Amino acid sequence: MKKKEFLYLLLCFVLLGVSLTSCNDDDDSEIDDPVEVTRGAYVLSSGSWGYNNSVLDYYDLKTGEVNSGIFYATNDRKLGDTANDLLVYGSKLYIAVNVSNTIEVTDLNGKSIKQIQPENNGSSIAGPRYLTAEDGKVYVTLYDGYLAQIDTTTLEIEKKVEVGVGVEQVCESNDKLYVVISSNPTASTKVKEIDIKTFTVTKEIDAVINPCYIKADDAGYLYVISSGESPDYSNKLVRVNPTTGETVELLAKGKIAMTEMDDYLYIIASDVENWAPVNPQYLKYNMDTQQFETTQFVNSDVTVEQPMSLNVDPVSGDVYITSGTYTATGDVHIISKDGALVKTVALSGINPICTRFVTTEE
Repeated sequence: MKKKEFLYLLLCFVLLGVSLTSCNDDDDSEIDDPVEVTRGAYVLSSGSWGYNNSVLDYYDLKTGEVNSGIFYATNDRKLGDTANDLLVYGSKLYIAVNVSNTIEVTDLNGKSIKQIQPENNGSSIAGPRYLTAEDGKVYVTLYDGYLAQIDTTTLEIEKKVEVGVGVEQVCESNDKLYVVISSNPTASTKVKEIDIKTFTVTKEIDAVINPCYIKADDAGYLYVISSGESPDYSNKLVRVNPTTGETVELLAKGKIAMTEMDDYLYIIASDVENWAPVNPQYLKYNMDTQQFETTQFVNSDVTVEQPMSLNVDPVSGDVYITSGTYTATGDVHIISKDGALVKTVALSGINPICTRFVTTEE
C-alpha cells in the first residue's frame, strides 16, 4: 500500500508541474504596455489689438493637417480680442483673452463649456494674462493687479489675491506660486511669492527691471526675463534664488523668448530691427549644471524668419517655433531633437504666441 500511495503522489506532482508550466507559459505571453504619444498641438494667435481676431488652430500629428480656427468653427463666434495664453489641463482648454476680459473654457475639440468674465477692481477691465495649474486648480493673472484661483469643477473664480498692477506670467515651484510685476504703469522689479495653501503673498523679491516672464526649475531657482526699459527695451534673462534674493544675469539680447522641458531652458535670443526679431540664436541652458550647452538646438542651415515663441513636445522632444507678424498670418516650424527642420505648418492666425500639446496613451 505504501508503494502505491507513493506512486500516486508522484504522479500528482508530475501532473501539477505540467499544469504550472502551462500556466507560466500563458503568463509569459507579451502584453504591450501603453505608450504615451502626442495627439496634436494647439497654436494660439493673439491677432491685432482692437481687431477681435484671436484664433485657435489645431495641428493633428496623425494626419499632418491643420484644423484652422477651431474655436470659431465649433462655436460659431469669435474667440475674442488679444488672446494671451493657453493652458491644456485634464480634458479642458483654458484660454486667457486679455482685451475681451474673458477666460474661455473648452473641451479638447474647442467647444465652449463656459466663458468666465472676471470682475475688475477699479480699472476698466481685469485683463486675464497668463495661466498655470496645480493640484486641480487653475491660476490666472489679472492685469489689474490680482492672481485668481479657478475651481476646475465649478469653473468659478473662488479666490483672488492682490499682487500688484501689471502682473504678467505665473509659475509654480515647491508649493509656491511666483508672479512677475511689469513696469506698466509704474517702474517695477518685483517677483511676488504666493503660498498655495493660504493663498497669501509671503515674499517680495527684487529681481530685474520690468520683469514679464518667469519659469522655475526643480531646485527652486527662478528664471526671469526682463522686457527692459525705454527707448530700446532690450531684454535680460536672470536667475533668481528666491530664498536669498540673489540675482545672476545669464543673458542680454534685444528680444528673448524661453520655455522649459525637463532640465533645460530652450531660449531664442534675437537682435531687434524695426521692432522685429532678427539673427536669432537657439540656446539650451542646463538648469541642473547651470551652464549653456555648446551647440544650438536649431541647425545652422535652418532659417526661421521673425521667431516669436517656442514650446517643446513633451513626448518627442521636437521644438515648435512660431513665427509671424501683427499684419500677416504666421507659421509654426517643427524642429527635431537633432536640430533639423521637420515641417513648416501654415497657420490661420496673426501673431502666433504659443503652442500647447495634448497627449494620450496608446
